Amino acid sequence: MKKLIGLIICIVVFSSCARIVTPTGGEKDYIPPKVRKSFPENNSTNFKSKEVRIDFDEYITLENVSQKLIVSPPLKNKPTVTSKLKSLYIKDLDSLQDNTTYIFDFGDAIRDFNEGNPISHFVFAVSTGEDIDTMTYYGRVLNSYTLKAEKAKYVVLYSSSDKEVQTTTLPTYITRCDSLGRFSFYNIKKGEYSLLAYDDNNNNLIYDLATEGIGFSQNNIIARQENDTTFKGDTVFFSSAKDTILKLNEAKFVAEKEISLSLSMSLTDSFQIEFINPILQENEYIINKFQTDSSASVSIYLLTEKDVDTLEFNIREINNFKEKQKLVFQRKKVKKEVKKKFSFTLANTKLPYYDTLALNMPFPLKKDFVLQAAIVKDSDTVAINFTQDEKNAKRLVSDYVLQEDSKYFIIIDSSLVVNDRGETNDSLAVAFSTDKKDDYSVFILALIDTNNSNKQIILTLLDEKNNRVGKDIVCKANQNKIVFEHLKEGNYKLRAITDENNNNKWDGNNFILHKQAEKVQYFPQTINIRKGWEREEEWQISL
Repeated sequence: MKKLIGLIICIVVFSSCARIVTPTGGEKDYIPPKVRKSFPENNSTNFKSKEVRIDFDEYITLENVSQKLIVSPPLKNKPTVTSKLKSLYIKDLDSLQDNTTYIFDFGDAIRDFNEGNPISHFVFAVSTGEDIDTMTYYGRVLNSYTLKAEKAKYVVLYSSSDKEVQTTTLPTYITRCDSLGRFSFYNIKKGEYSLLAYDDNNNNLIYDLATEGIGFSQNNIIARQENDTTFKGDTVFFSSAKDTILKLNEAKFVAEKEISLSLSMSLTDSFQIEFINPILQENEYIINKFQTDSSASVSIYLLTEKDVDTLEFNIREINNFKEKQKLVFQRKKVKKEVKKKFSFTLANTKLPYYDTLALNMPFPLKKDFVLQAAIVKDSDTVAINFTQDEKNAKRLVSDYVLQEDSKYFIIIDSSLVVNDRGETNDSLAVAFSTDKKDDYSVFILALIDTNNSNKQIILTLLDEKNNRVGKDIVCKANQNKIVFEHLKEGNYKLRAITDENNNNKWDGNNFILHKQAEKVQYFPQTINIRKGWEREEEWQISL
């Protein structure tokens, strides 16, 4: 009996000792997988197989490997890549050329199974010949206008400088830049190459579409020895593609007798609108254009007394539209209560002392209309006139000069304006004031042309959110006094564009003409503006 009890106790003790318990806690694994061995070895020569196997020290998984893997030189038939447990397989290598070094660049597609830690920029190379190429080249891709890093752009090398070859055939070597714009070429043949960086919108690995952005090296680049520690990579400046054909993105009624057009690029003076149904004369409509470097919007205000439910018109742009465009707008009829009055409004009751006195209204008036008003300051009353703003047809402006730190009272009588629906204006009596000159500051800049080129420069002042402050200033590179007025307290940046062709705007890369984008540079320090102060700086600008 004692032996039986002892046996039972032993069984219980040993079974509890052998029990497997899931571990708790422990440090998180941040270490990516490491290669233990491969078949063949990395940088092997005389490779004749159709398969590569790479073993790692832990279980692996692949993330978007079909998109991230880049084989250089590009293969006619893309290989099949799979993973199983701790091994990676590259199969179907049936289109390799003789005496060629092939680079398999996985980016960050290979990760450990548990934590997803990626191997950063994993590259594997083999040669089908007696020797393996060992030259390297690396650099960065930056946006030529913002100077910020471009990511995920294809970067390629061509052994030929012929542009027809570069736009019709696969590149000699290919890679892709990372999120910081960095790119690297490994195991490339010694020699000189043309370098391109581009979008690949049609996934054919060739720069062949006008909608694909482009960057390129001005001169041939030279591959270097991998151990050349003195070699520093170059910067390639990339320009996004610009529309070369004007497109109408949207056209709609935004209010009664007000139409808005959105267009894909800026307009020239040849832009025209021809009204077909109903036929309108020039005095029956107003057109306002609002443009940026890459787009345009057009507001059309109808002054006709006719009811316009359907409007047909052609738009033309001689330099961009190959054919006339015809648009039809169908405005739904909605019963509305007829208003008997409308109102003029001031944009703000606290105005900058240097600003133009302006009124807003819900619809435009004819160009020659003059609105009479009265303005009161220090018990003195002065008659003033408002006329239509050339840039905004729904805005009336006066040439009355405001004084700083002053209080005003503006008066407009009722029934001075009658629109085509019989509505008349309500009276306006509103107080407003102006701020002080000391609320603002002045920044004075002296440009020094280090190359004595005296080129034309476009200067842009930007606030902390990169919004343009005031208007651009076009000047010469050796101008010694450039004044930015009416600046509020804060931090600013200053941008300079070298306007090589003197067209008063920035021009990007032109691959066909092999012309680099116009140079953009920034003042080397933040410009701190303090209230009521005047700041002066010199800028030795490099052109």
